Amino acid sequence: MSSRRRSPRVFHSAGHWIRENPVETGLVVVLIAFSFLIPALMTLQAARDAQVVASYAAVSTPSPTPMPIAPPRAAPQRITIIGDAFTAGSAVNSGPATTWPAVVAAQLGLPETVIAGAGMGYAIADASGRSFETAAAQVSSHSGVVVVFGSVDDPDDPAAVGAGVQAVIAAIRERAPGAAIILVGPAWAGTDVPDRVVQNQQAEQTVAAAAAMIFVDPLAQGWFSADPSLIGSDGTYPTDAGHAAIAARLLPLIQQSLPAR
Repeated sequence: MSSRRRSPRVFHSAGHWIRENPVETGLVVVLIAFSFLIPALMTLQAARDAQVVASYAAVSTPSPTPMPIAPPRAAPQRITIIGDAFTAGSAVNSGPATTWPAVVAAQLGLPETVIAGAGMGYAIADASGRSFETAAAQVSSHSGVVVVFGSVDDPDDPAAVGAGVQAVIAAIRERAPGAAIILVGPAWAGTDVPDRVVQNQQAEQTVAAAAAMIFVDPLAQGWFSADPSLIGSDGTYPTDAGHAAIAARLLPLIQQSLPAR
């Protein structure tokens, strides 16, 4: 059975007779199809490209790791020392660098604050109005240890001295609640110690015991009763050797009393 070829159709348009060409018609259809397909393919490729870039960025660019925040550095512990001329120094020693507070601070490698001078005490003030109580009100909150030494200048009034010790302890605790407090009684050159110094020492020791404070008694321990080279030509205050001897006695106690960091 033989196949019949399809004859091209002829149609009338705009006053003209036009013969349909199947090849041309097919090409037109293909071109129209591609005109819709190509933008769709381009859109799909762009979407794939964007997905690849995003995947690559997620793999190759790690999430930023937050940097740890260092805690604020605490201020170094400070040694605060309150006293009379046995602490401040006098004309019979070489200067501030040879006083026992300076020696102790240098050996411990810690900063020091010294509030001391002749005429200062628990129940007496010097010419500038400084007493142990006013000195306690200046204690740094960074103090690890506060030492109060003396005073040979306090008057013959044990009750006033005892009240002064209580006031000083309270002021230190308010200013530096974490500080260890070491009370050192008055020192004296030689063995002939006046009654007022002995009685004041006893008043100090009584208050220290009631407050559970560390108390050191230079009179009972005879700090300056055996070696005359420790006291200067004035017969009252320590020489460089005397200050070194005080430092040697107090250094271990201060070191043990420093709070752990």
